[in-house]
Amino acid sequence: MIDALRARHRWMTAAMGLAAGGGLVAALAARPAPVTMSALPDALLTAPSTAPARLSGGDLWDGAEIDTTVYPDQIALTVREPLRAPAPLLYWAPVRPAVGDGGVPAGARLLGTVGDGPAQRFALSSDQGALLIFSLGRSKVVATLSLEAP
Repeated sequence: MIDALRARHRWMTAAMGLAAGGGLVAALAARPAPVTMSALPDALLTAPSTAPARLSGGDLWDGAEIDTTVYPDQIALTVREPLRAPAPLLYWAPVRPAVGDGGVPAGARLLGTVGDGPAQRFALSSDQGALLIFSLGRSKVVATLSLEAP
């Protein structure tokens, strides 16, 4: 009698394994395609500034090679060389931290993520203070820029 039960359980376990595998394949095949965007909607884009540039150049940042143009109301960035920092975020801060500091200064405001692609524009609410790129993956400041006139 025990041999018959073992044989039946062996067949039932094999059948359940095949059914679970088939269910997994069916679930993967039935999932919807991921949603992608080729560009940001116009409502999220910052229009180019019509004001004259206050600062402009490719050597303004400590710790990164970024072509930068600072206007009174926004900043335009073009990353020339990849930052090699995981999850780089651009912040405005009232004080300029040192490159390598671990943490964002008090009172800093997140402006957005910094990518290696084409020119990016970020809105500025103050023409004083400093900009910094903070790496979430390394938990430290990887580049800084003073907004004060040289």
